[in-house]
Amino acid sequence: FSVVLASLLISTGIGSFISKHIKKPNTAIHIGLLGIFVSMVFGYLIIKFYGEYFIELLFFKRVLIIMGLTSFSGVFMGFMMPSGIRVISSVENSIPWCWAVNSLFSVVGSFVAVYMSVLYGFTVVLIAGGICYIIGAVFFCYKLKLRE
Repeated sequence: FSVVLASLLISTGIGSFISKHIKKPNTAIHIGLLGIFVSMVFGYLIIKFYGEYFIELLFFKRVLIIMGLTSFSGVFMGFMMPSGIRVISSVENSIPWCWAVNSLFSVVGSFVAVYMSVLYGFTVVLIAGGICYIIGAVFFCYKLKLRE
């Protein structure tokens, strides 16, 4: 847990830093969404085909693999929040609401992910997470088109 959380926090921070250098928030959202999709498929295939092999590796090698897979996704996840904030920053009181929604989904999402993984498996959780990112990206891109 600590390896995944630390990797995710560091890599999303890096993604956030990178995304501010992309002038159009719409472009950053599209890059982030594409990167999340690619990293999800890549991670899924790696674990599906090499998961049993990874279990036999030394602990530090497993930690490095998990850090790499988590960071690959995390960098692109880091694009989403700052790009979304740039999209809706012209709306009064929107930024506190963004943080509130982010916090709510972080807490509720972690519980729901564990519950769904027990009932349906991790593949369903992975797909549901991807759908959530797609829905968020569609709403932010729609808001951006309304603003233009």
